[in-house]
Amino acid sequence: MRGYGGYNRRRPYSSKPKFMDRFFSVGSYVTCGLFGFIWFIIANIQGKTLSTFLKFHIFQSILVTLLLALLNMSLGLFIKIIKFIPIIGGLVINYVYMPIFNNPFVLGYSIIDALTFGLAFYLIITAFLGHYSNLPGVSVHVRRML
Repeated sequence: MRGYGGYNRRRPYSSKPKFMDRFFSVGSYVTCGLFGFIWFIIANIQGKTLSTFLKFHIFQSILVTLLLALLNMSLGLFIKIIKFIPIIGGLVINYVYMPIFNNPFVLGYSIIDALTFGLAFYLIITAFLGHYSNLPGVSVHVRRML
């Protein structure tokens, strides 16, 4: 029967994480995964096992950073290509790219910058509170890696 095997087993996502795990998770998000990656390597060299909470947030911070960098590069390539189309290029640059990416929207930040800071703020707060943050599409893949 599917789903019957783990009925009385202890769930890895149910316990409250320690303060140091929460601290390293927040540090991983603040440094775009670098702090967590270094801590992961140090722990593996010393033979220590990391909690599933800490591994989840380290992997998620690295994956979110890589996805944001990939999105930035692909949008930059798209803008460079579409710029050469005579009429459509000018329309896309003036009415889509400039208002979303360059014009100040909130406190001098563009719409994309405000959304990125909002995402980072959400991830940092949930990690500090000891919760597993849920990003559609990303968290599912991170949980599979654990």
